[in-house]
Formats: sequence, structure tokens, C-alpha cells
Amino acid sequence: MKDSDDDDDGGGGDGGDSGEDTEDEIRRIKDKEAGKHVSPKTKETKPDAEDDMYDADTDVDEEPAESKVAAMETDSDGADSGLPELPDFFADKHFFIYGSMDSAERRLMTRFITAYAGELDDYMSEKVHYIVSSEKWDSNFDDALSDNPSLVFVKPKWVHVCHDKQKLVPHQPYIVVPDA
Repeated sequence: MKDSDDDDDGGGGDGGDSGEDTEDEIRRIKDKEAGKHVSPKTKETKPDAEDDMYDADTDVDEEPAESKVAAMETDSDGADSGLPELPDFFADKHFFIYGSMDSAERRLMTRFITAYAGELDDYMSEKVHYIVSSEKWDSNFDDALSDNPSLVFVKPKWVHVCHDKQKLVPHQPYIVVPDA
């Protein structure tokens, strides 16, 4: 009776009379069917001349991501991609959003400030020019003013009006003032 382990060795060792591995024999037969010549000594497949034209590499290498972005931003003649140029009236201005604010409103504030080249700071610092808050005057505002007297406390409405008019409008009508 034949041991089941003899079947699993691929016929290339102890039990095979042919002197070739089964895998090599299978590869040789498949290549022969596919029209390729197999050299029995080197066991390399050589494609027929007819197959060469079909084996040619036709893949186009992808462009780097940077050039794709540049291509989207400009046309071949250097013009922009058709998207309107956004004004930068918040350029060189730092904002800090303070207090509780509806998540949709906070998202709009973030979107408008960054879209018009403003900087949104995560923490209160001496770089901050405007504090956007929908809250009433807070004792923290007094502390912040003592550290940075040039701070301006504005309501979100000011950012909305700037967005609507597409320019920097005077902030005085939209400031948060101390309670009397």
C-alpha cells in the first residue's frame, strides 16, 4: 500500500522515476500549450516572436501627486482651472473662536476664516487679533485684554457679513461689549 505522504512531495524526490519535478513538468506542458518553447536544460521559457508584441508594457506611469494638483489648478496655457479666485481680506489676521457655539456655526467660522486667508489659532496667544464669540462679555475677556490690549471681540455675524460682501467690513457694529 502506498503511503499518502508520497503523493504530497510533488513527485520530485524519492518516488519519481522521471528525474524532473512535477511543477517543472506542469510548467513545461502549459508553456508548450501556450506556444512557448521550454529549454529542458535551463528550464527557462522563451516566448515565441509572435507573443513578444502582446507582452509589451502598455502601462502609463502615474504622475506624482504634486503635478496632478498643479494640473488641476492651471490649464495648459497657465490660466486657472475656472474656479474663482477667493479674496484674502483676512490675510495676516489671527482668529480665536471662544466659548460654546453651534457645531454648524463653528464649522462655518472655520471655513470662512481659512478660505479668506485668515489664521485660526487653537489657543489664545499674543498673535491673535480677533476673538469670535457668540457669548456675552465674560470676565475672561477682561483677563485677555489685560494681556493683549489690541484684541477685538467680535460676534460671528461680522465674519458672515465679510463673507457676504466679499471684503473686510468695519468690525465696530459687531463687537462684543462689556455689560453696563
